[in-house]
Amino acid sequence: MSGALQEAINTLDSLTKEEGSLYERLMVASKSIERLGDDLNNPRIRESTPEDIRE
Repeated sequence: MSGALQEAINTLDSLTKEEGSLYERLMVASKSIERLGDDLNNPRIRESTPEDIRE
């Protein structure tokens, strides 16, 4: 019985670690998409200056 219980604990432990990893990856992706959306809504394009034209 304790062998089966230990196996169940190990399985749950590994699932928890995978779930945590998936959660972290989704959070990073979410922040990246959020940043991309901000960049699209507020482009960092500026007017050309005479210095830019000379280069």
